[in-house]
Amino acid sequence: MRKLLSFVVILFLGGSVYAQDVTYEQVELPSIGTILIPSTMELQKGKYEEFSKKFVEAGTRMLGEEVSENRIVFQPKGINDFTKDGLAMYARIIIETDISGPGDYFKLKDVEDLPESELVEISSFAENEMRDMLYDTNLKIVEWLGVSMVKIKGYTIFKMSYIRQLGQNPLVKVHTYIFQNYDRQHRLIVSYRVKDSELWESSFNKVANSFQITNIRQ
Repeated sequence: MRKLLSFVVILFLGGSVYAQDVTYEQVELPSIGTILIPSTMELQKGKYEEFSKKFVEAGTRMLGEEVSENRIVFQPKGINDFTKDGLAMYARIIIETDISGPGDYFKLKDVEDLPESELVEISSFAENEMRDMLYDTNLKIVEWLGVSMVKIKGYTIFKMSYIRQLGQNPLVKVHTYIFQNYDRQHRLIVSYRVKDSELWESSFNKVANSFQITNIRQ
């Protein structure tokens, strides 16, 4: 259960928003599949990736967790070059994969909808786990939005949503989509500031629904 509900705490600051006409590019995800990424975002790399990795590792160690070794991050354009406009934004698309042993997870096609009573129990467990992990830190869950089951590309997956806040910084909405794939688990995590919902929400819904796993494990 802990693996199913694992997550990564991302700690970034920022301020204003920007608007652009958005197009989408289909991006190959090695050993996973494909996803659509908006033209307003870039793959995290270079010196900023090194900085980010150290920052995230420090935060997760504080929580007694580990950063996934298989992690891909997309962020607003300009951040890799440390531009003012890029750094002023907070939005992330993160794909993480935990690789385990055969049969440790359900096959992608075998995940079925659960009764509402079981979802309520899972949601309560996940909320308590996360609040316990964040206890006595500067990061808090402001509003728990629950765990649900959704369909993406014909497959049934778990979706976990909440609003968090780091110190007095702007509220951030987080959606985590959890795909079980026999010997591995993929997590698609999208997050953005609540005040920027009009800018990102529709776009990130499109991103989530475009996530296509082609490396289906047997």
